[in-house]
Amino acid sequence: MGEVVKAQAKRFEKGVEYFDVDVSVDALSQLLDVSPETIRKKKVKGVIRPKSVGRYEFIDAIRGIVTDLKETAAGRGGEVVDEQSLLARSRREHQEMVNAEKRGDLVSAADVERAWAEDWQRVSSMVLSVSSRLAEQMPHLSRADVNTLDRMLREALEGASQINE
Repeated sequence: MGEVVKAQAKRFEKGVEYFDVDVSVDALSQLLDVSPETIRKKKVKGVIRPKSVGRYEFIDAIRGIVTDLKETAAGRGGEVVDEQSLLARSRREHQEMVNAEKRGDLVSAADVERAWAEDWQRVSSMVLSVSSRLAEQMPHLSRADVNTLDRMLREALEGASQINE
């Protein structure tokens, strides 16, 4: 057994230049136990650069992937970190909304709609009462004049109520 270890150790005595070879996408993916698609994604991301079409310098590819893994582990990159950041942001925004609602800074859409409907009802009532009040204060107006004014006010209210429909 000692002879096998010595033989393997002797192989690595040559140093890094022993690994100065180029490898295919398939060989690199098999070595790293990832899919060829993962290797292609690393290329697109700029983690590794091909030496030629579908070929990578072994040492540069390993260094690039290890550096990317270190960056991801340190929280400075990678898809996992991006997902975690998005999740953290979503949770923070949700909590901010919960807090704003508790403070009374947020109002539900149903409450706003109800308030606007009540306000619109009051405005409509006030506008529709104009013609009858005018008839009382200006007795010289004919019934036709008052009816015309009433019709015009109703048309204006009807038109205003259909603006957002």
